[in-house]
Amino acid sequence: GGAGRGAGPGGGAGAGGGAAGGAAAVALPMGAPAVMGPGAGRVLDEPTVDHEVCEQFTLPAGAVVLGTKALCYVAGEVVTLKRLEAGIDLQEYARARRSYLCDDERVLPQCTGP
Repeated sequence: GGAGRGAGPGGGAGAGGGAAGGAAAVALPMGAPAVMGPGAGRVLDEPTVDHEVCEQFTLPAGAVVLGTKALCYVAGEVVTLKRLEAGIDLQEYARARRSYLCDDERVLPQCTGP
């Protein structure tokens, strides 16, 4: 829900001003395949209020691209999209990423301690 609600303000992400030139990424429809399709695609690298890790997005014009990562707006906040190659198992990538971020209820006790 809530994808593509518009760009954020022109300033914001760091000392350089707008992180992505005001362009907003648009989430791809839910029910996307479990494996990254032909070519490469972009997925959300960290959860937001409205979106989950590994949700697929289009890369908007004006996004700041740094290697395999890109900064852009989603629902008015600057997010990081990660470029994944074709054939990547998106469910496995999402599990590993949530575990790394300690954002998975199955690993939270390990991250927060006893």
